[in-house]
Amino acid sequence: MRAERALAALGVAALAVGCGGGEPPPETPATAPSAPAGPAGQASEAACNELFLGAMALEQASDSLAKHGPRPTAAARIRTGRKLIAGYTELRAQLKRAVELDRSLTTEVDAADKALATPVAWFDAATKSQEAHAKQMREIYAEVERLRPAFSAPCKPKEPDCAATASVALNLLLADWSAAALPKTRGDLQKIEPRSPDLQAKLKTLVQKIEEAERSLTEQEKQAEALQATMGEEKNEGIAKAIDKLYARCGVKEKDDKPLTAVRRTQWVTSKEPDLRKMVVVIRVLPEGRIRARLDEWSQLSVGLRRTVFESATRGGFGSGFFVVPREGEVYVVTNRHVVDFGESASLQMPDGAVIPAQIAYTDPNADIAILKPSKPTVSYGLALETEPAKDHQVVIATGYPGLDARPSYQTTRGYVSNQHFVDPWDGASYIQHTAPIDKGNSGGPLTSERFNVLGVNTLKIRSREAVAMSVPATLVADAVARAGAKVDTESQQEDARAACLEVVAELGAPKPNVHTLYRRISLAMVSESGSTSFNTQAGRDRELEDMLLESPIDALRAAIVDRLMLESKTTRINPWETCANPEPDDWQHILTMDRVRFHLRVGGDTKDLVLRREHGRYQLLRLDLTPPTPDPTPTKKPAKKPTKKPTK
Repeated sequence: MRAERALAALGVAALAVGCGGGEPPPETPATAPSAPAGPAGQASEAACNELFLGAMALEQASDSLAKHGPRPTAAARIRTGRKLIAGYTELRAQLKRAVELDRSLTTEVDAADKALATPVAWFDAATKSQEAHAKQMREIYAEVERLRPAFSAPCKPKEPDCAATASVALNLLLADWSAAALPKTRGDLQKIEPRSPDLQAKLKTLVQKIEEAERSLTEQEKQAEALQATMGEEKNEGIAKAIDKLYARCGVKEKDDKPLTAVRRTQWVTSKEPDLRKMVVVIRVLPEGRIRARLDEWSQLSVGLRRTVFESATRGGFGSGFFVVPREGEVYVVTNRHVVDFGESASLQMPDGAVIPAQIAYTDPNADIAILKPSKPTVSYGLALETEPAKDHQVVIATGYPGLDARPSYQTTRGYVSNQHFVDPWDGASYIQHTAPIDKGNSGGPLTSERFNVLGVNTLKIRSREAVAMSVPATLVADAVARAGAKVDTESQQEDARAACLEVVAELGAPKPNVHTLYRRISLAMVSESGSTSFNTQAGRDRELEDMLLESPIDALRAAIVDRLMLESKTTRINPWETCANPEPDDWQHILTMDRVRFHLRVGGDTKDLVLRREHGRYQLLRLDLTPPTPDPTPTKKPAKKPTKKPTK
C-alpha cells in the first residue's frame, strides 16, 4: 500500500544520518555523565543519540516490508504490521528519553510525537482489519482444500467424470486468489458439468465458497482504501517535516546512504585499566543430552573419519567470552551464538582454573551473539563497550583462547580496522573487518580499542584471504545484554511466541523461504527428536548434507529439518491466511509456567499443530509435521462364493 511504503521510506530516511556535535565520550565509561550540549542551537550528543536509536528501531521494523514480495501471505503482512507498530512505539519512547536529556528539544519532540501517533493508530487499525479478514478467508480456503481431493483423485480416461474432475483440479491449481482473478475461476468452474450427483453437489459448494472469497477480498480492498484515505499524503509530509526539524537540531542537514552510528550508551561497571587476562574466559559447551547420546551411538557404529568426527562432536567444544557488568544489572558473559548454539548450558573456565556453570540467558537470532549468566558472581567489574563505532585504520586488539595442541591457550594480537562496515551479501549481517590475527577458539572473544573498550565480538576469519577477520559490532551487544536482563510477563511472552509462529509460517508460505531464518528457529529439542529421521529422508535428495555431516554433524541435522519442512510445505500447503491466531488456550493462559506453546494451524483441509519451545531466552520450533494424513485403507469385501452344485447321481 502506498501509505505503508511512504512510512517505510520515512524509517529508511531516519537511518541515513550521522551523529550530531558534542564532546567526545569520557575515557572511563562507568557512571559517565550525559554529554554536554553541542554548538549554539544544537542539541546535546546524548539526546541526539536517543533520537537515532529510535530511528534504528524503526529501520529494523521497516526492513521486513518488501521481504516476501508484492503478494505476501497474511502471516507476513501481519508480522510486518506488528513490527512497524513496535518500531514507531520505540521511536516515540526514545524521543521522550531525548527530551529528558535536553529540555530545549521539547517543542520539536512534542510536534514529532503528535505526528507519530498517526501511523501507530493507522497500522494498528490496518493490522486488526487484516486479522479479521484473514480469519474469514482462512475458513473459506480450508473448506476449498477439504473439497479438493474429490476432484484430484486419479481416474481412468474412460470413466464418465474423469474429464470433469481433471478440469476442476486444474482450475483450482491455477487459481489466483485475488478479488480481480477469482471471478474468472468461478466462471470456468460453473461451465463444468459432472454427471455424478455427489460431484455436482461438491462442485456447487466449491463455487459458493469461491464466491464468498470474492466478496471478502473485495470488502478488504474497500477497507484498505478507506484506511489509506485516513493516512493521507499530507500527514506523511507532516511526519517527515517534524522529524527533519529534530535532525536539524542534531546538526544533520543532508541524508546520505551511510549507516547510522548511534550506540546504546549503557553505563558499565569497569576499570580505567582493565586486565584482559581476568576479563576474558574459556567457554566450554557439551551438546544437549539426547543429541550427545545419538552422536555417541553413531560413533560406535562408524569407522575411520566418520567415527573421529562423531567422537569429536560428542566431546563438545570451546570458545572465548568476556565479562560485562551493566550498572543496574548483573554479571554477564558475552560470546558468539555459534559457540553455545548446541548446548543447553555452558561452563566458564576462569584464568585460575576454576570452573563455573553458566546459564545461556539469550541468543540473538539475527547476530552471532549470545549472553551467558554465571551461576555466581565472579568479578566486580567487566569490560565497557566503546561508545564510538570502529573507524577505518583504527588500531584494534583481539583477545581470546584459541586452541594449541587441542587445548585453549591465551592469546592477544594487534591489527587495524580494514573495513569499518562489511555487510555479508549472503544473509545481510554486519561486521567489522580487521587484520588482528585470530584462530579457532577465538570465537566470542573481544575486539577492543587501545583503551580496552569493546568494539566488537570476534566471530570468524576468511580462510581464502590473508589477514581478514570479522567481528560483530558492539552496537548489537548492548541490545542483547538488555534482552537477557529484561523482565518477562504474560503479555511479552505471548507476543514473542506469536512473533516466532508468524515468522515460521511466513517463511514456509513464501515463494522463496529464507533458509537462514528457518534454520535459526530450529530448537535443540527438535534436532534431538527428528534430526536423524529428517537427515535419513533428505540426504538422498541433497548430497551437501552428507558433506556437512562430516564437518559439523549437528549443523547437518538442523539443516535436514529445514529441508524437510520446505519440501513438505510445497506439497501440503499452509493456509495462505494462517496468522497464528489460534493458540492452545491452556498453553496461552499459563505461558509463564509452560516451556512450550501450541498453535493450531490450518494446513490444506486439516489442522496441524505448530509447537514452540522456549530455549536460550526465545521461542524456537519444537515440532511441525506437514505430511498429509494417511487415509485409512478401505476394507475390501471378498466376493461371495458361489454355491457349488452337488453332483447328480
